[in-house]
Parts: sequence; structure tokens; C-alpha cells
Amino acid sequence: MSKPRNYQTEAIIIKKTKLGEADRILTLYTPHLGKIQAVAKGVRRPRSKLAGHLELLTHSLVSLARGKNLDTVTGSQT
Repeated sequence: MSKPRNYQTEAIIIKKTKLGEADRILTLYTPHLGKIQAVAKGVRRPRSKLAGHLELLTHSLVSLARGKNLDTVTGSQT
């Protein structure tokens, strides 16, 4: 049986790296999955709704979608 495409997990953002003009690669520490990396699309734009929830050392409930190489952040709640 395959894993679900979308999932939620609690995470602490431990590293963020710029990717292109508006995106960021985040390194997240989760209690069940350990250390994972995910792409947050458009988070560096001034009007981004996710920007405040994805700052360093923020504890959030993160919604992710599985991708080929990296998962994508689709939502976040602090």
C-alpha cells in the first residue's frame, strides 16, 4: 500500500535556504519522521500567508504534499 500524497505533521523549522526568487527550502525536525527537507513556494513574497509561520525555530503544524525529490509545504499553523 502506498503512502498518502498529503499529510500533516508537527515540526520545528531548523534551517531555511533561499531557492530562486520567491521560494525557500526548509529543513524541518519532526517527532515521527525525524529531519526532513521541504520546499515552501512563494514564501519570500511580501504578501505570503505562510511567511510568518515558517520562520526559524517556529513550532508549527505543517501540511505537506509528497514530491519526487522534496515535499512541498501546502499550509502551516503555529
